[in-house]
This record gives sequence, C-alpha cells and structure tokens, in this order.
Amino acid sequence: MIKDFSGKNLRGHCFKNQNLEGANFSNADIRSTNFKGAILRKTNFTGAKAGLQRRWVLFLVLFSGFLSGGSGFLFVFNGVLIANIFDGSYNIYNQALGWVSLVITIVVCIVIIHQGIEVSLAFAFTFAGVFTFVFAGVKGTAFSVAIAFALFFAFVVILVFAFFTLNSAFTIAFTFFAAFAVALIMAIAFTKARILAATFAVGGFFAIAYVTWQAVKGDEKYALIRNAALAFIAFGGTSFHNTDLTDADFSSATLKNTDFKKANLTRTRFHEAKQLDVARLDNTILAKRDILNLLVTGNGREKSYVGANLKGANLQDADLKSVNLKDADITEATFEEANLEWANLTRTKALDTDFTNAYMTGACVEAWNIESTTKLDNVDCRFVYLLENPKPNTDDKERRPSSGEFGKGEFTKLFQEVLNTVEIIFRDGIDWKAFIQSFRQVQVENEGTELSVNSIENKGDGVFVIKVNTPSNADKEKIHSQLVQGYQEQLKALKSRYNLELQAKDRDIDRYRQRYTDIQEITKLLADKQVPLISQPVAEKVVLLKFDSISEATNIFVTAQIWVDNHPQPISSEGNLPPATEIIELYNRIYKLCNPEKNNNRAGFAKAQVSNFSVQEIYNLSNKLKKDINNWFNSPLFLNVTKQLRSKLNPSDSISFILQTSDIKLKLLPLHLWEFFDDYRKAEIGLSAPQSDRLSKSVPERKKVRVLVIHGNSKGIESGVQADLETLNKLPLSEIKVLSQPSKQELDEQLWHSLGWDILCFSGHSDSKEDGSTGVIEISPSEQLSLKYLKSALTNAIGKGLQLAIFNSCKGLGIAQDLAELHIPQIIVMRQPVPDEVAQVFLKNFLEAFANGKSLYNGVREARQKLEGLEDRYPCASWLPVICQNPAEVPLKWSQFPGAGKPQLKNLLTQLHRLIEEDYTITADAQTEALEQVQLISEALQIQDELVDKKQVKVHIRLLRGILVEQPAAAALSSEVNEVLAEVYRLFDLNK
Repeated sequence: MIKDFSGKNLRGHCFKNQNLEGANFSNADIRSTNFKGAILRKTNFTGAKAGLQRRWVLFLVLFSGFLSGGSGFLFVFNGVLIANIFDGSYNIYNQALGWVSLVITIVVCIVIIHQGIEVSLAFAFTFAGVFTFVFAGVKGTAFSVAIAFALFFAFVVILVFAFFTLNSAFTIAFTFFAAFAVALIMAIAFTKARILAATFAVGGFFAIAYVTWQAVKGDEKYALIRNAALAFIAFGGTSFHNTDLTDADFSSATLKNTDFKKANLTRTRFHEAKQLDVARLDNTILAKRDILNLLVTGNGREKSYVGANLKGANLQDADLKSVNLKDADITEATFEEANLEWANLTRTKALDTDFTNAYMTGACVEAWNIESTTKLDNVDCRFVYLLENPKPNTDDKERRPSSGEFGKGEFTKLFQEVLNTVEIIFRDGIDWKAFIQSFRQVQVENEGTELSVNSIENKGDGVFVIKVNTPSNADKEKIHSQLVQGYQEQLKALKSRYNLELQAKDRDIDRYRQRYTDIQEITKLLADKQVPLISQPVAEKVVLLKFDSISEATNIFVTAQIWVDNHPQPISSEGNLPPATEIIELYNRIYKLCNPEKNNNRAGFAKAQVSNFSVQEIYNLSNKLKKDINNWFNSPLFLNVTKQLRSKLNPSDSISFILQTSDIKLKLLPLHLWEFFDDYRKAEIGLSAPQSDRLSKSVPERKKVRVLVIHGNSKGIESGVQADLETLNKLPLSEIKVLSQPSKQELDEQLWHSLGWDILCFSGHSDSKEDGSTGVIEISPSEQLSLKYLKSALTNAIGKGLQLAIFNSCKGLGIAQDLAELHIPQIIVMRQPVPDEVAQVFLKNFLEAFANGKSLYNGVREARQKLEGLEDRYPCASWLPVICQNPAEVPLKWSQFPGAGKPQLKNLLTQLHRLIEEDYTITADAQTEALEQVQLISEALQIQDELVDKKQVKVHIRLLRGILVEQPAAAALSSEVNEVLAEVYRLFDLNK
C-alpha cells in the first residue's frame, strides 16, 4: 500500500533505512527529517519544504557569530604584529617580525584573489612553519600560530558568509557585526597601534567580503569554500544521504540545507525546485552549476554541454532546441517529450536513455552510442544528419532520408538496425588486410559474441564506413574500441612488413594501400578469401618445429616457424634443447614394460594380462616421463621459442603443430605430454620428414567421398577388422570399396582407378624397421608388401586427390616414411604395436569427429584422448596414434573432400549434443539448458528447407551461445560448439 504523507508536518521525523517506494510527501514539511539510506523510488516530493528547523538555524547563527568574533581577534593580532615595524625601541628582531608579517599578509591576499583558497592556505601554513623554525622562541611561535589560525578562522567565517548570504540578511548582519565589533574593541582597548590594528581589521573584512562574493558566484577557485560550507550548514537539515531517489519528483520543492550526498539521483526530477544551489550535492551531476540550472529550469536552448556528465538526468519536457551535447554522457537519462530539434548528439553516450515522444528533427547523430535499451518509441522526427561537419568541399552532412521526410515510425525503424551494429569510420582509406586481421582478433577476444560484417560503404574521398552486426546485449563501446585499436596495431605491423617485402619507399606503400581502398578490390578479396563473418571462426594456425638429429653430447638446435593470419611468410625464432638421452632411455623402459610378450593381436603392446604391480610401475614412470619432457621444453635455451609461441597463438586457436625431424627416437616420444598442449586444447602434434613437396593434382569430379579399404592379414584380429569396416560404412556421403587380402596386382589396379580416392584405410598386421626407414603391410598371411613397390600407382592416386592414408595397424612410422617420399598430404599411423581393441576404438572415435566437422588434427586429438579410458588395461595407449603431415599441404577437413558436399544436419546436431553432454567443465544446470536449446534447434530445422524459420533458429543458437558464455570454465567447449554452429549457419544459409 502506498503511504500518503502529503501536507503533513514531519519535521525531525526519522525514516532511516525504510522502504518508502512510491510514497507521497507532496507539500509536506520535512525540515530536519532523516531519510538516510531509505528506498524512495518514484516518491513524490513536489512542493515539499526541506531544510533546517528553527533551533538548528539559531544554533548556526550563534556559532557563526562566535567564529566571527574569534576571527576578528586574530585579524587585530596580525595587525599588532605588523605594527612592530614602527617599534620605537628599534628592536631589530621585532621590526623584522613586523616586516615579515606584512609581506606574508600581502602575498596571501594576492594568492587568495588570483589562485584561490587552497593555494593560499598551503602557502600560509608553509611559511608559518618556516618562520617558527627561523624565529625560535615565544614570539616566533606566536607569530606562526597567529598567521595560521587567523587564516583558518577567516576561512570558516567566509564559509558562513558565503552560504548564509544566500539565506538571511539577519545572519549576514549578525556575523559581520560580531567579527567587526570584536576587532575594533580589541584594536582600541588592548593595543598601542590602535589605528593600524583597526585598519587591518577593516581591510581583512573587505578581503572576506570579496572572497564571499566570488564563492557565492560559483568561482571554481573557491569551490573548497562552497563544498565545505554545504556540509557545515546541511548539518541538522533534511538528509537524503545514501538514499535511492530513482524517478523521485522534487518539482517546486524547497531544498535549502538538504544533504544529497551519495544519493542515487537517476531520473530524479528537480523542475522548478527552490534553493537547490544551497543543498549539499557532493559527487552528483548537480554539483556543476550549469547542470543544476538546466535540470531546475528545463531550458538548455542553444547552450553547450560538450562532454558534460548528464548520466541519469531528468530532462522530461525540457527545451533543448539546438543544444550541443557532443561527447556528453546521457546514459539512463530521460528526454521524454523533450525538444531536441537541431541538437548536436555527436558521439553522445545514450545507453538505456529514454527518448519516448521526443522531437528530434534536424538533430545530428554522428557516431552516437545507442543500444537495445535506448528507447526511441514514437520519436517525432522528419530528418536527421549523420555527420556533424560536411564532407570536404561540399555541404553534404549525410541527411537521412536523403530526400523527403521520415514517415511515421520510420526513424525508429532506421535506428533499430543501428542498435545492433557497431559503426567504424575510416577517413583516410582502409587497408583491408589490417581490418580482417583485427576483426578476427576481436572475434577471438569476444568469444561467445556473434560478430559479422553488415555492410561496407564507400563514402568517397577515402571515407569508408564498415558496420559490424552485434548481439543487442553486447558491449558495443568495448567492441568499437577493440576494432579501432586493433586496426591501428595491424596497420603498423603490416606497414613494417610491406617495407621488408617490397623494399619500397613510403610512396610505394601508399600506392599498395590505395589498391585496397578500392571497393571492388575489397569485394574481390572477400570472395577470394571466403572470410567467414557469420560467427566466431576459430583461427587455423600452423607451427613447424625443425629439430636437428638427437645427440648424446650436444644441444639440439630447433627452429620454430609460425604461420598466422593466412600470411604466406612465417614468423620465425630459434632455440636449443639439451640432449634427450635420459628421456629416450626412460621411454624405452616404459615400452618394454608395456610389451612383456607377443600375442595374436595387432601387436602385443600393453597386453591385458599385465600385473597390477606392472601397471602401477608404468603409471609412475609415465608421470616421471611427463615431468622430464616438460623440464626439457622449459630449458632456458628454449625460452625464446616458447615465448614466441605463446605470444602469437591464442588458447582458442586450432593449431596444427608439426615436428619435422628424421630421428626415429624423437618421433617415438609422446611429446604431446608437453604442458603447452594442456593450455592449448585445440592443438595437436604431427610428424614430418625433413623434405617435402606438393604434387600437382587433377581431381576428377566426385559426388561422394571415395574410400579404399584394404583388409590385410587379419589372423587373430578378425572381429577387430570387421569392426573397422562397420565404422567406415557409417561415413556420410561416402563410397566404400573393400579389398580383402588383395594381391599386389589388385591393389595396384584400384590405385589407378579413373575416379581416384580420397581416403586409403588399411586394417591388419604391419611392421617397420627399428630405424623407421621403411615399413611393410601384410596384405595376406603369405605376402608382405612394401609401399615403395606401389610408387607409381600411389603417385597417381595422390594426383587424383588422395589426401589421407590411415594405417590402423602396428608400428607404422616406417610406412609413413615411405609415403612421405611420395608427398601424400596426411597419414595417420600407430607409433608402436597396438592392441586390437585400442585400434578399433581409435578409428571409430576419429572418423566420427572428423566426418562431423572437426579438423584432422582436432579429430585425432579427441580420439587419442578418449583412449585414456582404456589405459587401466592398456597403459599408455593414448601415446600410440600420430599424424604424419606433409608441411607443403594444408591440414585437412572433411568438407574439403570433393564429394563431401554439405555436412549432414543429423551429424551436426549429434555432434552438438555429444560435445555438451560429455563436457565436464559445464555445470549441470547449464548443461540441461544447453541441451534443451539443441533440441529446439533440431525441432526448428527438421522440416523442409523452404519452411525453416531462420529467425527462430538464430534465436535458439544465440541462447545456446549465451548459456556457454556464462560458463567461464567451458571456454574450450564454447569454441567447439561455435565451430559446429558455423556449419549449421552455412548449411541453411542463415546469414540471409
């Protein structure tokens, strides 16, 4: 129930910390009422009378008289000190004291007039201290104390004068008379130099009168006086200290001697409020006299408030025609039905600002900062301008509409689009490469926020405007700042790079940049690069670590090359690693424990019958190996490489990490145990031979992904090989050809097939030499085959598009070496003998991830990590799979196969559900909400394409991303989900 106190006498009442929201105090007497800490939202104080009760007024008058009298005494005392100049005894000490007093007094008066009260006080106390030391003794001390306290008491008296002058003629007369009377009495009765003392008393009060007058006028030099006095005279008055006065109304209220310190004055109305200038307004927007006058009178016509703080101001019905609010902060303010015609709103911050029913014809809204909370309902506007100043050599200020006038509601509709965009203006042309790089960086920095380019406008004369779509709840000011700052940084870096690459002078750089300012070139570049702007594309980056051969005596020289931002030239650094002898010996010891005896599986690595003692021993040694590998990479000699990697790569980047070496000992080591890969959860390591090349290709048109499956000798692992085939048969849009224990001739014929192959997959037994120089596959129980004997056929297959070979068999590093010499793009092998169950699980998990959109490297990493669930029976199983990469080829994705077509919706939704369901970093509630959104996305899309409600799909996608963004620990999950959602966008063309 709303409380009604209208017209009541509430003097001295206490409402401290009470909730009085919506109460009615209109025309009430609330003098000396205590509202401290109360909730007074939407409370009506119209016509109320605030301030001091009479007893408090009397107390302050008497107290001011007492201070004035003390001040008068000290002014006379200062005059007596100066009178020592005329000491008849010719006491040099006294005369010096008099001259110094005179000089200090004159200087202090000058400082007060020209510099203000704060500087003069500092000056006076400094000299007082100095002369206490110089004139040691009673007189020196008396002199110092007299000067300091005279100024202090004069300061207090000035406070009383300054603010009681605004209230009561009686108070002025009383305080002045008290001080003046005391001064004259003291001068006449107790001093010899009566005339001089009286003169200084009178002169002192003229000085007080001057400072009082300036303080009353609002001179900033005397702001300290005004602020201190407000606190003084508000003591005992009506207190709104620390209250919530949001949307309260003080129209026509009397507010002298009222304390508003720390009050929330958001949209508080002060129209025609009386004596508000003698209320305590510390740290509120009312502290500035011009803002106070604006809120009280509502008249800002043709006035300037450039850069003003009007946050939360209530300017309802205000006359603001032709007002200048450039760079002003009007956040949370209300301009309901205000006249803002021809107002300058350039770069005005108008978040959560209410313009309902405002008049805005002719206003300039260049780069004003508005968002979804900005209310533009029923704005009366015929046209606006988008530029404050005309374009060079024209009078064009970008009028909207260009001709004619807005129809009803068209202004609001126009800026509804602006509410969801960030506008970046480039006035001197644009380097498109720099913008693309900065845009991608901002996407990564705002992970979870959907950003895309809305439009690119060429305004002529080198002026470009790029509009970036953002969610309505995004921090647009932050995104705008990041884009502008990032562009400048990228521009600087690119300019330096152009200097190195082109070896040109500044005019050549300008010419190079000018080429990118042409709108046709930008459009072409966008088409060529196919920059994904619908969501947050995760950066694809490549790292190549070149290792010298391992030596037992010398350090290993390492060169690191990083390819970022699609630039053809890598960023390079160099370092050294200590000899790895102990690491290799420890790995060999673990390997022997994992292979106690051979059996009939694909190999006997980590046989299931290993004893509990051995498993525990392997576990302990594995932890030690991980620690040793990290200590190895943390070597001071390698620090330069580590710093370069971490500075150029982001934890959310998808990184193909290639180790290039010919040393088999290094290839066998599980270097994914390096803690770098714990921090970069989308990075995976691959191996490469020292030499590489790219074959020219002529890929036939294929409607499906063609997979050649070779089932070799499967003695003892028949069920495992059959399981591999079942996994392969589930690949989407694929054509599977199975060769079961083929002859060399049959295999050769298929490799020469006119349509070619995309994937080659071998299941069975295989082996490699200990030095990894070559390998063999068992194509039948009686025949082993080295792939070197299929060189011509394999080269033909690679030329027709063979991009991936999978050898789900034992000890494949030698096989990978044979194929690397043929320059196949990617190979997946097992480093050591592999248990049959491990091989089955790996192939199943890898192909599911890869076919559903994950990159080859991320797919291998995911499948490899899932092998950790088998390591209670097969210790170190996750160390086995490894990619062997041709560095001259781009790391592969399923969608790059000629016959892959669009990803299937069912697979994408299954992948989404699996990612969220299996992630441990997301809370249970958030997981439930996220899975509900996946279900809603699925239901919205499981209809005919032409009937898909794209808007509704986007809503659920945005909600899903929002849920994940609110889970800080699930950053990696958010990134993976965004990759899948990007495929959904492309599949249903949701950008349109």
